[in-house]
Amino acid sequence: MVGKVRISIEVEGGEVEATRTSENVLEFAEVPLPSGTTVKAKAYKAPMGVVVLHFNFSDMLEPQDVKHLEKYAVEKYRALTNKFGKIKVLVISGRMPIWAYIAIAHAVLHLAPAIATLDPKLHAAVVVASHNKMLEEGEIVELPQDLVSELLS
Repeated sequence: MVGKVRISIEVEGGEVEATRTSENVLEFAEVPLPSGTTVKAKAYKAPMGVVVLHFNFSDMLEPQDVKHLEKYAVEKYRALTNKFGKIKVLVISGRMPIWAYIAIAHAVLHLAPAIATLDPKLHAAVVVASHNKMLEEGEIVELPQDLVSELLS
C-alpha cells in the first residue's frame, strides 16, 4: 500500500495536481466554481479497465457552473488516462443534478470508449453511452462492493 503522495500528472496544456492515496486511488485538488461552490474529484481504478470518477461538491451546483464542470471533468479524465493507462469504461459518480451528469458525460463522451453512471439500487454502474461495439448502452458494469459502499457513504 502506498501512503499519501502528492503527484503532478502531465496533461495537454499543463499539469494536474493530485494526491495518490493508494495504488488505485487518486484525489484531485478542490477547485472553485462560478457559483461559489467547490468541486473535488476522487478517482478509483477498478478491475477490467473501469475507472470511477466520483465528484463531491461543497454546496448546490448552479447552471452557471456547467462549462467549468465540463472543463474540470475533461482535465481529470486526461490525467487519469496518463496515470492509469487505457480506460475502457468511465463511471461517473456523486450527488449532483441530472443536468450535471449529462454535462459531464457529454464533455468526456468522445474521449472515453464508454460512459456509465453509478446506480445505488443496483450497487453497480449502467452504461449510458458507448463507442465500444462490445459494450452496449444499458449493460451493467459490476464494481467491487467495498468500492460501491465507499461511494455511497
